[in-house]
Order: sequence, then structure tokens, then C-alpha cells
Amino acid sequence: MVFEYADMKYSIPSDMEKGGGIWILRTGRSRVKPHYFVGPKVSENYALHFVLNGMVSLAYGDEEVTLSEGDVFCLFPHTRYSYWEPKVHLEPTLHMQWVVLDGGLTDMALSRIGLHPNKPYVHNVMKGELQAVLDQINRCVDNDTLGNEFARQKWLYRLFELLAGATVKKGSKSNWLEQSVHYMDSHYMEGITVTDVVEHAGVHRTHLYCEFIRVYGISLR
Repeated sequence: MVFEYADMKYSIPSDMEKGGGIWILRTGRSRVKPHYFVGPKVSENYALHFVLNGMVSLAYGDEEVTLSEGDVFCLFPHTRYSYWEPKVHLEPTLHMQWVVLDGGLTDMALSRIGLHPNKPYVHNVMKGELQAVLDQINRCVDNDTLGNEFARQKWLYRLFELLAGATVKKGSKSNWLEQSVHYMDSHYMEGITVTDVVEHAGVHRTHLYCEFIRVYGISLR
């Protein structure tokens, strides 16, 4: 039985896109029919679902959550899930848009915006131009014109940029300690000092010393 009206488009990623570590496999939109229910299933890829209207209940592992307009959830590979419209309506209201991803960097990219297998959802992300970016992805995903691979990557990274802006607290850094190590690896030949690293990290010198010893077992000199 078909539980939704769906419009789906498929992408054939180029070698360049695969070399970047994250790429789009397909996109789609759906409006549900009465008694909408999907699962239990196990996803093969990473499927981002954006709730455009209505409400959806998601079961993952032993957990369950109900999401509403503006929220997003992700189906992670090798995780059993089910989702459904929680309220019975004569005319169902749930409307979603999705982007299915693959690649070795996808898990890392999703974690940067707060999506993890043990908490695969975030609230209130449909802000600003995000809907317009989703529409751009939907337009270009199945376009095999030479060079369109750049457009797919551009809009995909813009999507993650907007999601990061909607989910990360203002002024916070994703991982200041990790960024400090990258900073030193990139500029150690330029005679940088501990003071330079402290200024880049934006933390107190003592905190920087203590965290380096705790995480890496070495002290900065």
C-alpha cells in the first residue's frame, strides 16, 4: 500500500563529488495519505527529512519523539526506524522534503550540526533561505549538464552552513581544541607562539594548557 504522494529525483554523483567525501543521491517531496506509516526499516544511506507542515512521530532504537513544522530528522545507516503521522486527520497535513546523502564525511558533517544516531533530530531549523536552498538542490540534483556537479556541491554545502547557523549557539566554536591543533599544524613553520594559539582558540591560557594535557597527554611549550 502506498501511504504518500511523492515526487523523487535521483542524482548520479561524479568522481569529483565522491572525492569530496559527501554527495547527494536523491531528493524528494511528499504529502501523506491517511494512516501514514513507514517502517520498521533500516536505511542504507543518510536521509535528511525536513518537516514543512504538520507533525511526524519518529521511533529510533528504543526512543520516540514527535516533531513538527520547522524540525529536521535524519535516518542514519544501519539504524532501525519507523515514522508516522501521530494524529488521524480526514485530510492529512504532514508534508516533508528530504535529501539523501552518502560519503565518508557525511557522518562528520551531520555531527557538526547536532545530528547523531542517538539523537537524530533538531528543532526549528527551517529559517531564512533554507527552503530556497532545498528548492535549488531539488532543481539541480538530476541535471547532468557538464559542470552542474559544482552547483550540487555548492547548494549542499550552503545547506549545511545554514543548518549549522540554526543549530549552533551564537559565538561557539565547533571544537576549539581540535581547531587549535589544526592551527599549529598549518602555521608551525611561521614561528607562532603559545600566545598566538591562545588568541586563536579564544580561551584562557591555563585552560588551554590543562585541556592539552588531559586530551593529548602533552603540554604546550
